[in-house]
Amino acid sequence: MYFHTQAGLIETGQSDFTAYTDKDGFATVNLWTVNPLPDALPYYDNTVLAGRLGGEWVWAQTQGREGKKIIDSVFVVWNMNQIVIRQVPVLIDMPKHGQSALFTLEVTDANRNPLCDGTTITAAFVIPPGTSGVAFDTYGEIPALIPNSPAARFPGHGLTLFNFGVTDNSTADVGATTCRITITSPFFGTATVAIPVSLH
Repeated sequence: MYFHTQAGLIETGQSDFTAYTDKDGFATVNLWTVNPLPDALPYYDNTVLAGRLGGEWVWAQTQGREGKKIIDSVFVVWNMNQIVIRQVPVLIDMPKHGQSALFTLEVTDANRNPLCDGTTITAAFVIPPGTSGVAFDTYGEIPALIPNSPAARFPGHGLTLFNFGVTDNSTADVGATTCRITITSPFFGTATVAIPVSLH
């Protein structure tokens, strides 16, 4: 098999510049994330990812029966720089023992691409000291886990946009709490936002 990449460097396999499949039909090479950096749009449609940096195509080619060429490709996203959190609510205002409205949180890398697979988004609540019978939870798309799948390379709900709300499951009354949302991403560490919650 022959491999080609729009960015970085990809191994060509053996000394004859090919990679050979194993008994299960898999051929493996390494893609090195070095210059040139990816800024290419899809080769067949430059509107799909217009304005989005950090993505590139990798192709694999082999020869099938009767000399027929078999070509396939995969879109690869290079995460850039840091965890970026946008559209953070200033305040969640909600009724006691009820549910808040839904809010949308945007979580991306610096190029507005989805963070890598294995990234988790979780929520915890800061309860006033000495308070009992108080319990909160989130509903919607948080908590979340970015999967390892082809769809996870493209922005959208559950990947870069997360609808969430807060539910008050308390048996006691409390006037306020804080919703602390934590994003943990391999190689980028952790980022946290704290959102005040007011109950009435």
